[in-house]
Amino acid sequence: MKNYILTSACLICLFLLQSCCCNDADEPTGLIDCSIAVEMNETYLSSNPGATGDVTFDFKEMQDYFCKIEEVAKDSSYTNLGFRVYFAETDGPNGVRVNTVFFAPTYESGGNTFVMTELLKDHGDIGNNGGDINCNP
Repeated sequence: MKNYILTSACLICLFLLQSCCCNDADEPTGLIDCSIAVEMNETYLSSNPGATGDVTFDFKEMQDYFCKIEEVAKDSSYTNLGFRVYFAETDGPNGVRVNTVFFAPTYESGGNTFVMTELLKDHGDIGNNGGDINCNP
């Protein structure tokens, strides 16, 4: 359920950002009705007491990030661009740990999915639902 909520939110976010970066954006797929989104979030929160229920990102920052990904992809042979959304924890205000997510831009090559290392500052390994993605070039 958590992955479905994040996937839906990411698709909506990608649509909004794509429309600002590209004038020829396709109609988005995977959009969900608001009442279903509310129900899904309530189900998630009731199943995961104390879990973070949402994460907010600055629109301009995300728009710049998505446009940078598109720019890097145009200058390379990257195809089938995508994102992996990773759940994470970081230091919040007053030293309290807070839940968050981060995006790792991906592309496909030879039937495999790889992370665009140009857009990650530290080229290490990132977990992938139990497996690892090697970000080293």
